Amino acid sequence: MTSRWICICLLLACAHCTGPSGGDQSSMSSLPMHPPARGKSVGWNPDDFSGSGPVTGRMIADIAITTLGEVQCPDSDSPYMVVSTENPRDMEAIKGELELQKDPAFDPASRVTPRLIAATHLLKGSFTIDGDRAIANLRIEDRSGNVIASATGEASMADFWKAVDSAAKALAADLCKEDKPSKKKPELERYQQMNKDLLKEQQVREQSAGARVKRYADSIR
Repeated sequence: MTSRWICICLLLACAHCTGPSGGDQSSMSSLPMHPPARGKSVGWNPDDFSGSGPVTGRMIADIAITTLGEVQCPDSDSPYMVVSTENPRDMEAIKGELELQKDPAFDPASRVTPRLIAATHLLKGSFTIDGDRAIANLRIEDRSGNVIASATGEASMADFWKAVDSAAKALAADLCKEDKPSKKKPELERYQQMNKDLLKEQQVREQSAGARVKRYADSIR
């Protein structure tokens, strides 16, 4: 199974099943896009990748997006997800699947209404050849075109895919680092609260002791 079909299957797997949907689903524009539940959603368009020699931009895009989708952030759920909603070819395939389920042979109760996730960020890149070296440059941009992460990978031309793979893994590490929740902050807040509680308790004890001393002093006058 190619990476393109893996992404299509993953996208459709995010859909929720409903009863017969009202309205015409023949156009993808009629399907609303939703933001990711958390973190970032990274989309890609093969036209945003350039290749060199026998290595095409589409090949670079397929390798990069597959690696980015396979990497998981340690100690947390992935703060990013890979979505197909920026890839025209994948969207056409999804549209075809939605059209197919409208066939009378399909049980209307089993029709799927996809919950399409809009891309908050875009993966782009280029590939060049320097002698017998393969060089892959990848970057993540926000919707305004600002680069939030970039990485370069190198390998021999015989293993050109390793250059793309290493650059994609470096990007994934940056994405994980940026959104990885801090475990120290809650602990610090807890200890700060403990110190406040101890200080308050000490103040209460000092006030109580002072009151007892005053009462004793008053009793012996």
